[in-house]
Order: sequence, then structure tokens, then C-alpha cells
Amino acid sequence: MLEHVLSLLHETEAVRPDISTEHKQQLASIMDGLGRTERIKAIESYLNRTPDANVERLSTILLLS
Repeated sequence: MLEHVLSLLHETEAVRPDISTEHKQQLASIMDGLGRTERIKAIESYLNRTPDANVERLSTILLLS
């Protein structure tokens, strides 16, 4: 999932080079926030209450956290 998001960010910059530095910093902040304890707990909570949750690429996020 993280790899997918990062590739989208690179594509966005290639397609939209006019994106402001402020928006790029906001996106970087979102990416940095993925590894926070409260985010991991939110993912855990979601997975515990959603039996058919799609967990494809989740290991990438958890390993990077």
C-alpha cells in the first residue's frame, strides 16, 4: 500500500509539477503519520471488526512502522 501511495505521489509530481511546496509537505506529513501508534491501533481495530478486510500490501506498512 505504501509503495502504491509513493508511486502515485511520483506520478502526481510528474503530471502536476505546479503542486506547491506546502501541498508536498502536507503529503509527506501524511506519509510520516502512517507509522504512529494511533494509526497502527486504528488499523488493528478495523481488521478486528472487519472479517473480510483486504490486507494486501499491509505487511509493507507494518514493516516500515
